[in-house]
Amino acid sequence: MLMKLALRNVRRSVRDYAVYFVTLTLGVAVFYAFNAIGDSRVLFEAQEGAENMFLASGASVFDILSQVMTYFSVV
Repeated sequence: MLMKLALRNVRRSVRDYAVYFVTLTLGVAVFYAFNAIGDSRVLFEAQEGAENMFLASGASVFDILSQVMTYFSVV
């Protein structure tokens, strides 16, 4: 009797929990993609090709972007 009640509640709650699971999965995927940008070879190759894009402080745009992404991932 107790098992039947538990299974019925699980079936009713699957839709609610599926929304949370999909949201969590998408959040982790976006977080991974965001952090993988900093380790991308294409980004470093683009940095070498765009060496004339320096700011007044001497840091390249890509270095600053990498630092901002690091700080954002910590937050």
